[in-house]
Parts: sequence; structure tokens; C-alpha cells
Amino acid sequence: RPRVNGSWFRFAILGVASSSAIAVMIKEVAF
Repeated sequence: RPRVNGSWFRFAILGVASSSAIAVMIKEVAF
């Protein structure tokens, strides 16, 4: 389980970072 949990945690962080980067790009384009 620890390995799977770590992988899921990493995936979650990757998704959050990706979403944040997309939001920043949208802000730069919008403004």
C-alpha cells in the first residue's frame, strides 16, 4: 500500500501543479 499511496500522492501533486500552471497561463493570456 505505501508504494501505491506514494504514487497516488505524487500524481495528485502533479495534477495540482499542472492545474496551477494552466491557471497562470490563462491569467497571462486574459490580462
